[in-house]
Amino acid sequence: MSAQPGATAPALQSLLCPDDNHVAPSLAEVRSLAQRCLGKFSRHAMSLIGAHGISLPPALDLFGTSEGNMAIHGAHPDADLIDAVLCCDIQAAQYFKEAEVLFETVRTLETSSACAPRQDNERFHIGLTTTGPVAYFTTGA
Repeated sequence: MSAQPGATAPALQSLLCPDDNHVAPSLAEVRSLAQRCLGKFSRHAMSLIGAHGISLPPALDLFGTSEGNMAIHGAHPDADLIDAVLCCDIQAAQYFKEAEVLFETVRTLETSSACAPRQDNERFHIGLTTTGPVAYFTTGA
């Protein structure tokens, strides 16, 4: 059975607002919440790695694994230390996952093929740079 385009928005509304007393947040509100969450993750991550003498550049690229964890992508000179400090921090993992869910929601609401399932090889990334954090999706290995 295939879902009809646009069916996801009402489904999200029912998830976000299960009763009639609340109004679902607008796309702009969800996008703003996603950006705030991204900033929260960035501040927490930079605080953790800064306490261990790690600074940017080079930029740091973190991605969500298929197991639901956070991992370092690419070659970073302090990758092992960052992994030990950041990827094992419960609060960082929570902020990362919250940002991932919110950006996936924004992405779903913005796309015309909102009912298309997420591809198995898609990955959510957060890049930490000297100019600020960036959230993005990639496909591929």
